[in-house]
Amino acid sequence: MVQKEFSKVDEQTLDGILWEARSSNPNQDKFPAGPGRDRNECPACHGTTWLNLGDNVVKRCICHEKKIVASRVAVVLRDWPEYTTAHLDAKPINVGQHNAMVRIRENPQGSYFLCGAFSRGKTYLLVAQFRRLALEGRKCILRSGRDLMEELRKAEMMPEQGSAPFESPVLQMISDETVGHLFIDDVEKAPARTQFRAEMLFDLFDTIKRRQLGLSLTSNLTLAETAALLGEAAHARLYALCEEIII
Repeated sequence: MVQKEFSKVDEQTLDGILWEARSSNPNQDKFPAGPGRDRNECPACHGTTWLNLGDNVVKRCICHEKKIVASRVAVVLRDWPEYTTAHLDAKPINVGQHNAMVRIRENPQGSYFLCGAFSRGKTYLLVAQFRRLALEGRKCILRSGRDLMEELRKAEMMPEQGSAPFESPVLQMISDETVGHLFIDDVEKAPARTQFRAEMLFDLFDTIKRRQLGLSLTSNLTLAETAALLGEAAHARLYALCEEIII
């Protein structure tokens, strides 16, 4: 998002900003189509991340925010190294993945339950949708089923004496954000073995539904088959939230 504030600075400060930007990018003064330009360079600011509006007024270019978002996404995907470049325009590996890609591209902000056998490309699609929304600046969180349950468990535990309570990023997002999307890989690996776990999952999905946030999941089981694992109440919320896509 382009920053709203505009900075009016003296000539010396402005010259310093632009000089520093040019120093880090020797192609700054070339025309956008000139030889030696980085094809990924922003055509608006030519890689400086600053826009000179004249009269000693500058503002940050939109590419600055995009670079920050991209770096944060890259940090998240360090735990998912095989999917760091996943995108919705990739060549599909089977007909089911092709059909799912078409559907998600039609509505990338939709909530989906991606299910099918092993090695069908479910996680690739999940991460591709995550990258699409996150790089657009939407608040997104990606978790494996096991990591999600561990995070929710820690959030419910009493902290040790003298320690601050654990704050769950997932629970913070669904409580505070007006726009957000939770992505869960292998949700069947977060079984509700106890009544407490079943209630945690129901509360999570119910809050997402009430606040009209996004939820996308993968599973080796169909949506109907997850009922026994997740609990009937949580399963009913998934039915209400997600479009099932079998790959």
